[in-house]
Amino acid sequence: MNKYTDYPGLAGLPYLVNQQRRLLAGQLRITREERALREQIDALLVAAGVLEVECDGFAVRHIQRGDVGQPSFATVTPIRD
Repeated sequence: MNKYTDYPGLAGLPYLVNQQRRLLAGQLRITREERALREQIDALLVAAGVLEVECDGFAVRHIQRGDVGQPSFATVTPIRD
């Protein structure tokens, strides 16, 4: 997996990833704020033309939904050694 540092357009990604992980740490359901962060992360990935990168120990992936009208989104999951 490529590192986010390989893409200059992803310079703001670590901040967003860490914000998202902090929000999820104590919550079971996705909040509006967390969803907004996912959208920002996804927008960065799309603008950089990247589908998947590693950022601060997390795999960050762009997910394109198959249904017309369904928005794409980003997932951020811990990387296991």
